[in-house]
Amino acid sequence: MTLRSLIQEAAAVVGLPRPANVFSSPDMAVQQLLSLAQRELKTLAAEHDWPALVGEHTFTTVAASEQPNGLPPDFERFINGTMWNRTRNVRVNGPIDSQAWQRAQIEPGILISSLAWRLRGAKLHLLPVPPAGETIAFEFVSRRLVQAGGFKRWVFEADDDECLLDENLITLGAVWRFKAAKGLDYAEDLDNYERAKAQAIGQTGGAPVLRTDCATLTGPSDPQIPEGSWGAA
Repeated sequence: MTLRSLIQEAAAVVGLPRPANVFSSPDMAVQQLLSLAQRELKTLAAEHDWPALVGEHTFTTVAASEQPNGLPPDFERFINGTMWNRTRNVRVNGPIDSQAWQRAQIEPGILISSLAWRLRGAKLHLLPVPPAGETIAFEFVSRRLVQAGGFKRWVFEADDDECLLDENLITLGAVWRFKAAKGLDYAEDLDNYERAKAQAIGQTGGAPVLRTDCATLTGPSDPQIPEGSWGAA
């Protein structure tokens, strides 16, 4: 669904004529729906790690704390627990707070892991300082929320842009926000939105398969159930 069709649907729900265009429309109500759709897009992106926004970044370390290529250009936030040093096959722990970071500058031995990370000044820092040439990888949430042809953008910029998130949620969000801004009754619209959002979150990303044998990818510390018959005696 394009931005144009999204706004047309929202306009119809709130009792407005379907606009032929959005960005070039002189109608203030259409421009308000556009602004509310942009707000809803950013709000949804901040509330959940939507699979459509998740990417992987790898970089090669330099022999310094600050890693100049440590973050991708569209970085929004980390997926927790996914940073690994693939050269040494060890997890990179973090983020560690300012107090632990400063103490580790003078007492490197206090770090539980052989490598830890933190963000400072929108830059990724590693400690202890790694040697150059090691490969670090992690998953992250992108801030590019819209697709235009083969390119991805931060926000809607044209009528034909397509949202990478659930268009129905954007429409429902714009509708209840529009009614709220106009002083209209929006309780039912908000309830429909919240239920649709909860369902969308529950359906994205799948769920892990629970095994009753010892085959696991998450490590030997996971609970293990011995093989055998568990029928009634």
